[in-house]
Amino acid sequence: MKPKRSYKILGLGMLVAFLFPMVKGNLVGQEKEYKGKGKEIFNNKACIACHDFSGTDKPTGPSLKGVTTRVSEDWLKKWLKNPDEVKKTDKYAQELDKKFPTSNMVNLGLSDQEIKDIIDYLKWMDKAGTVATEFKPLSSQEFEKAKYIYFNKCSGCHGAKRWGATGPSLLPNSHIKQAKEYPGGGTRDKGTEALKAIIWNGTPAGMPPWGKEGMLTPEEVDLMARYVQMDPPPVPKLEMKEAKQSWELIVKPEDRPQSDPTKGRFLNYFGVILRDAGKVAIIDGTTKQLLNVVDSGFATHILRSSHSGRYFYTIGRDGRVGLIDLWFDKPKLVAKVRTCWDARSVDSSKAPGYEDKYAIVGCYTPNQYWILDGQTLEPLSLKSVEDSKDWATGNKLPEVRVASIVASEDEPFWVINLKESGWVYLVDYRDPKNPKETRLKADNFLHDGGWVKVPGKQEKRYFLVAANAKNKMCIVDTKEHKVINCLDVGKIPHPGRGANIVDPQYGPVYVTGHIGDEKLVYIGVDPEKYPQYAWKVVREIPVKSAGNLFVKSHPNSNHLWFDMPLSSKQENGTFVNGQVGVIDIKTGKILKYIQVSPKRVVHLEYDKDGKEVWISGWLDNKIYVYDDKTLELKKVITGDWIKTPTGKFNVYNTSKDIY
Repeated sequence: MKPKRSYKILGLGMLVAFLFPMVKGNLVGQEKEYKGKGKEIFNNKACIACHDFSGTDKPTGPSLKGVTTRVSEDWLKKWLKNPDEVKKTDKYAQELDKKFPTSNMVNLGLSDQEIKDIIDYLKWMDKAGTVATEFKPLSSQEFEKAKYIYFNKCSGCHGAKRWGATGPSLLPNSHIKQAKEYPGGGTRDKGTEALKAIIWNGTPAGMPPWGKEGMLTPEEVDLMARYVQMDPPPVPKLEMKEAKQSWELIVKPEDRPQSDPTKGRFLNYFGVILRDAGKVAIIDGTTKQLLNVVDSGFATHILRSSHSGRYFYTIGRDGRVGLIDLWFDKPKLVAKVRTCWDARSVDSSKAPGYEDKYAIVGCYTPNQYWILDGQTLEPLSLKSVEDSKDWATGNKLPEVRVASIVASEDEPFWVINLKESGWVYLVDYRDPKNPKETRLKADNFLHDGGWVKVPGKQEKRYFLVAANAKNKMCIVDTKEHKVINCLDVGKIPHPGRGANIVDPQYGPVYVTGHIGDEKLVYIGVDPEKYPQYAWKVVREIPVKSAGNLFVKSHPNSNHLWFDMPLSSKQENGTFVNGQVGVIDIKTGKILKYIQVSPKRVVHLEYDKDGKEVWISGWLDNKIYVYDDKTLELKKVITGDWIKTPTGKFNVYNTSKDIY
């Protein structure tokens, strides 16, 4: 049976992909309280993330106000049971895809009883209606606590000023004039209950279930739902004077070991981020013994090796940079400085004659980058990027954050990526106090990426970076100083540093996964030997779930590993995000899904020789070591010192850009 009318048709549970607004679901203040199970299912299945009952359609899906009077119950049952099947022949369902092109209804795996419960709830809502509840502002004490949580867990996707990026805008005024790149806003209109449901349950395409997985308490979820309905706090400046005051040279270069006491063994050390502890563990990858736990600052994000591999540079979401010297018997922090309030990226100089000489830090807030002395972290210069207007329109942007940074090994420059504006800068550091910028137009919102590595070639010429708001991967030719193209891939590509493998049919390819799409994408990257495939998507591999953050391989391996830490799918009551997948490079087929843990796992890292893969048990505080050849678990590293392990960085692979 077809719907009675051709507009505002139900699209329950349409896939939300961080990019679009969370919607109104203010379900209190009605004539009587709803007693059935449908409301709980509606919230838990993230339907509330895409739909509201306001009577006004949203970019994520149609309003459900009056839906049971507009469409037949039989049609609703079929639609909720198998939307893909309905779309094949039903012209009204096909119109939904056209009207909401970036947010498609997905099969939620609902049982017949769950479908009945949801329809009963929709009927009840059509009779009861909604009444907006009065917003309850936070006290000053609550606001400070919520601000801390927001900058820890939320600002990376939604922006320090809450204009949004990978995730939607979280500004309180839905009528604010925003660029089309910043959908969302109107949190006050959406209502506390709807926001709490989204924060607690997550969404199918990547919003973590902060409450359901115990990362936020019910009280904290309520706090955050109210916090994002308030005006965002201003971001203060951080300038040279403050940075100089924070700089601490703990061990001078002349007082450090003058030769390598490990005889090269340090090249197989792993640096493991213990995120919530604000520390980094250094583990001997050969013996699996803990060497030291080093303070690194709040919510450390990444480690980057110097060109020699001797030093780890740490950067955290508190903007604190640390320098760890691995040549001590117990690796130790030898310098530190604060150059940002919030940061994600750091790298060292790697060009001939400049090895380990300088370092660069890219700030999320304030919008700037710093050049530091690579041996001492003394601040040398800072440059604002606030003048980096939108690459396409030329409009000034509310926020321009420095995302990923990589270092050229051929010329003395870094490649830095400006998230919101879509510009790639080549920053020449020959004069570190007056760096020169070459600006290349790419697309927004630039996030992470990595170098192309073609077997037999030492040259690192091409850099691929995700413009994840546009669902593209952009190819930067650092030799010709130009952007070759930005390719359509899947929803919200998130390669991490990506993976370089050799496909038997297409030759060298670069691989990315996606937060919002259930597939991996291969991009041809060898214009000399395989010109017919260069800079094209040559292969797509369907995977079990969206929510991928990292893919990883190694020149000595026949396998490609991928994680799914942001997946909200479940199997037999267990989240899929505790699994990783392994692909046979020679066939392009998935060999196996491995249930590493019943809880969320993240980030894959090979040892120096490509024989082992290390995986972080994010929530169970363990590190799992797998044999890459047999795919069997070899060892579980445990200890009281392990707390929320996330990224792991092998010294050799990180210094040589092997991924």
